[in-house]
Amino acid sequence: GDTAFAGVGAVTDIDAGVIATGGGGAVILAVIDFVGRIHDVGPFESADHYYDARAWGSPTGVDWEEGAAPASPGTADDVVRAAVSFDGGIVAVGSTRRSGAEPTQVDGAWTFPKDDTDAAVWIGTGVPLVWETITHPALVGDLEEKINDIAVLGDRLVAVGSSFYMPDFGVLEPPDPDAAAWVSDDGREWVRVEDPDGEFSGPALDTAFEAIVLHGDAAYAFGVVSGSREQLAVWSSGD
Repeated sequence: GDTAFAGVGAVTDIDAGVIATGGGGAVILAVIDFVGRIHDVGPFESADHYYDARAWGSPTGVDWEEGAAPASPGTADDVVRAAVSFDGGIVAVGSTRRSGAEPTQVDGAWTFPKDDTDAAVWIGTGVPLVWETITHPALVGDLEEKINDIAVLGDRLVAVGSSFYMPDFGVLEPPDPDAAAWVSDDGREWVRVEDPDGEFSGPALDTAFEAIVLHGDAAYAFGVVSGSREQLAVWSSGD
């Protein structure tokens, strides 16, 4: 018909790439892409999309049952990118962003305005898992921030990701991506790691952390450095 996309509530994609242990067994954390509200944008109807985080658990790895979701379905774009067992529970990380309001036309193109992406942390405890959304000033800001991976180094949680300056829609400016790291001793209180020497951030360096791996007494963050082309890079830290 005249509708440009699928109907409201249709699932268009499922990414079930995060697996952790906790809550009496194995847990799969999936990100589901839903088609949301239908909007009249003049010559046709369009639909916005939003991402929900869902969780399935299994005590054996064979039979699975959907449990409580890490976030509130339908209220924001919630994306789980990694999880780790910690202090008897599961700490999951990723990003969250409030979904857009009404569509807006900018220079002849329609867009769905959305808030900046913030880094996100969810803690699951108990059997079955009950999830808590962690809100902390170190996880939010004026930039596009997200956590891509997390590990336990000694008694400390270390999360890595990125913090991007993204120009507003229609503004002709290049983005300014920086790698970012956060640490926590309990999963609830977080500290954004400062980088005064510009090892992984700064105006002359475009970087992003994609993964963290532990080896011996050190953590290794794998990511990219962008210049004339992207290059693989590795950073290390003992604390």
